[in-house]
Amino acid sequence: MAKFEDVKREFMRDPLVRAGAGQRDVYAEVASLARRVRAKAGLSQTRMQELTGIAQSEISRIENADEGRTPGLGTMAALGEAADMVLVVGYVSKAQAVEIKKRQKQGEPLFEFSTLLAGKS
Repeated sequence: MAKFEDVKREFMRDPLVRAGAGQRDVYAEVASLARRVRAKAGLSQTRMQELTGIAQSEISRIENADEGRTPGLGTMAALGEAADMVLVVGYVSKAQAVEIKKRQKQGEPLFEFSTLLAGKS
């Protein structure tokens, strides 16, 4: 009988499987971002609903990455606006993304990576 890691390694050779696995990480990251933005602003999901018009149940689904649902940019912008924040969209290198996640885990303030994002990797 094959070990789980062997089976996983075989499946991950397929580019579509790798893309799907990466998408799951994106859902989780968006969910985490939505939760952190709301928490940083000290808002409940109910208050966020009042400010944005986005149903509390939808905010919950976004924050929990339910059903693999990723909100559109307009929804994310509205959540940020309610928290007095602005959504910034861009690409960073994989190395920069690793550094950003490391700094977030170390407790550095949210969204304070402009120097890192502007730098070259």
